[in-house]
Amino acid sequence: MRIHFGMLTEIVIHNKLHHLRWFDDLKNFELLM
Repeated sequence: MRIHFGMLTEIVIHNKLHHLRWFDDLKNFELLM
């Protein structure tokens, strides 16, 4: 259970970081335009 919970947490953190990175790229794109 502990390993499974850690894997889920890792997936959630990775998804949040990827979403934030995508959001920053979108803001940078808007600034360039």
